[in-house]
Amino acid sequence: YNQRRALLQAADMAHLKVFRLVSEIVAAAAYIQTYRPANRRMLIFDCGAGLCNAAVVNFDGDLIEVMAAAGSSELGGDDFDAVLMEMIRQKIVSSMPAGVTNFSEKMHSASGRFKVIAEAVKIKLAQLDEVTVRVPQSLFQEQLQQDFFIKVKRQDFFEASAPLIGK
Repeated sequence: YNQRRALLQAADMAHLKVFRLVSEIVAAAAYIQTYRPANRRMLIFDCGAGLCNAAVVNFDGDLIEVMAAAGSSELGGDDFDAVLMEMIRQKIVSSMPAGVTNFSEKMHSASGRFKVIAEAVKIKLAQLDEVTVRVPQSLFQEQLQQDFFIKVKRQDFFEASAPLIGK
């Protein structure tokens, strides 16, 4: 409620006339129908950092009808990032060259950098079946002589995310 009121106040201050406020899902549906028009029914997800919404939307000509909608404030994009971070960590551990020590400690101290990597991988997996991840040598100081590469597959991410999707 407060966000809607703040948005209306901002529009008023900018001298904009507001005809209607719509949810992010309805905005996404309008975009889809504008650029890829078709009569169909679609499930649309909107996962922000700490919130996930889903809606079944029916497209019939110019009419966009939300048939059902639900959401969770206990599930969001951060949860999917955490799944990817763990997948990447496991792949690195299983592929790490002999002699590299204290990896878990180094990864924990660089968790911000791994989160950025995971977010980038998540975005790329929306378009690609497989993404190559570069793990910078600098994360391991003198223990690695060059960057380290691993592959993350969309299907593996889906399977690892199944418990989240079940929520």
